[in-house]
Amino acid sequence: MKYILMGIVTLLLGITPALAQMTSNETLNSVAHYADELSEADFLKNTQVITEEPLGDKYLAFEVRLPAKWIKSQDMERNVVSKDSKNSQSSRLLGEVTKYFGPTRVDAVDFFLVEAMTLDYEMSVRNWFLNYIYSRGYSLQGLEVIDDYTVEAVYVTLKGDSAFMYRVRAIANGPRVVVVSYGVPEKYAEEERGMQERVLSSFRFLAPEGVMKDHVRTHQFLDILTFNYPSTWRVIAPNVYSMEGMDAKVLNSVDSKTVSGEIDVRVISTELDTSLAEEVKYLKEDIQERGLSIGNMIEVGTDFKFKDHVLYNRIEIYEAKDKNRKIVDHEFWLAVMVEDSYYYIVTLLTPSRMSDFYTWAKNNEAFKVVAQSLGPYEDQFMDPKIKKAITEDHAPLKTGN
Repeated sequence: MKYILMGIVTLLLGITPALAQMTSNETLNSVAHYADELSEADFLKNTQVITEEPLGDKYLAFEVRLPAKWIKSQDMERNVVSKDSKNSQSSRLLGEVTKYFGPTRVDAVDFFLVEAMTLDYEMSVRNWFLNYIYSRGYSLQGLEVIDDYTVEAVYVTLKGDSAFMYRVRAIANGPRVVVVSYGVPEKYAEEERGMQERVLSSFRFLAPEGVMKDHVRTHQFLDILTFNYPSTWRVIAPNVYSMEGMDAKVLNSVDSKTVSGEIDVRVISTELDTSLAEEVKYLKEDIQERGLSIGNMIEVGTDFKFKDHVLYNRIEIYEAKDKNRKIVDHEFWLAVMVEDSYYYIVTLLTPSRMSDFYTWAKNNEAFKVVAQSLGPYEDQFMDPKIKKAITEDHAPLKTGN
């Protein structure tokens, strides 16, 4: 079955792959490492331990080794706010909480900066950081995911008349992301890159704060299947009268009028006289009836982890453009999965990453939650908290109220 299904979606839609856009894994999968250019002994010899509790907040308290003779900024401007930024594309800034400068140069000086910003729990640290980069117009050179809560990156930007090379770590800590930056004038970057990397690696929190888990709810199709979705999204689903076909729509809408993301879940019994090809064709027709045309394939999704019952899966991402050019460009995400009893088809319609990266990032995170969690309902093995959530949410969600 696997070999028959592999090309169904692409062949059916008649679409050729396009170059992957700015967040492709091919261009954002690594950061060059130079720590071996500076020995551990030399690093310890030429650095000092800095311990600080910025703003008197114990959850911002940190320790780091900085080069000797670096000094703390005494007149750093702090713009600490606790409300959302007026620009929805920008991260909500709590402030530059501390800054240190290296020895004075004629043209520019090195610096070490710590910023604290609020963390949107519907977005991975990786996507949060990409939004941080792109909304500021920085030139990203590479990015590496260290773990679920930490990313490291290198980017270039201008400060005044000088180009600076930044090595940065973004670390989720409690309700915040702490961004730790080491900036070097670009012309000195090669000789100082070993120090840059070792300094960032030495950074640690003195009182690490646990990161809250994703806020999700669970929707149930009878006693057969369930899927999770972000608690800020809304499910619309008809009553289920047959085990042969089940549908649900999950909407990202803050005011019940404007929809900024739409996920459709379709479950079809393998016993029905239909096929994945036919079902995908119906989806295409539905998109076209809404005035959108499916364009080139952007990429094939690869960073998905499905449950063991899924025998086959395929995720493809396409351009989706408004024929009348009345709305921004969109993307159409398509996941097809096969298990013994059902075909699963999960789709996402979202503003494109180029037109609204922040919304796109939140939507694709939600898509992953839904697609990866879709599977058999196993009451006897279910976590009591999840089971309670299903019991509370199931009745209203079935009627769409």
